[in-house]
Amino acid sequence: MPAYNAADTIVQAIDSVVDQTYPDWELIVVNDGSSDSTSEIVRQKYGLESRIKLVENDPNRGVAQSRNIATDLSSGEYIAFLDCDDWWEPSKLEEQVALMETTGSKCCHSYYRRVSGETGDTLSVVRAPALVTLQDMYLTNQIGNLTGIYHARTLGKFFQKEVRHEDYAMWLSVLRTTNSVCSPKVLANYRIKADSLSGNKIKSLTWHFARLRNELDLSLLSAIYYTIAHVVIVISRRR
Repeated sequence: MPAYNAADTIVQAIDSVVDQTYPDWELIVVNDGSSDSTSEIVRQKYGLESRIKLVENDPNRGVAQSRNIATDLSSGEYIAFLDCDDWWEPSKLEEQVALMETTGSKCCHSYYRRVSGETGDTLSVVRAPALVTLQDMYLTNQIGNLTGIYHARTLGKFFQKEVRHEDYAMWLSVLRTTNSVCSPKVLANYRIKADSLSGNKIKSLTWHFARLRNELDLSLLSAIYYTIAHVVIVISRRR
């Protein structure tokens, strides 16, 4: 969990991990040079929780490197992702691990809820296909980062590049090795802020286009086609 100036939201995020019905987890919080009380909150509230580890970045290294630090330090069979301003539903890990064990899948994702950071209201529910392949990812990032989980002991660890849509680039790498099965339930909550990077739709489209060109080496025409298709799919999913 990368955390930067997250004093207002990190308790909800961490509590959603502590409250998981699946008990065998570890949480690595990477405080990325925060200037607020993020670090103190984690120490004071969760200092006695042996499953939570706090790492301090000095200076700030950014979200991709912070996630990579946590990934490198992780020792679990599975790796999942959660940012400091989002939160999971209590059965998230249990349901996904059970689905992966039942199906033999090595990667899993789920539906998630988009929530207003200002009012707390539900903006939409983002649904995903029952099975996501690499080809499906050409159209749009079908795996919400906060819903994704993969079997690290089988697939190895995947790290994020310091590029825009760094999570999309990483999931493209994962999907080169396996498909991802979907748990068709809302298992996570994604906080949307009016001034967030993800709220800038034009920039987001250019980053998507860049990932298709740079990560998948698609031709210019193919990248344009899939970027246009991406717009259509995103609109249709948010209903």
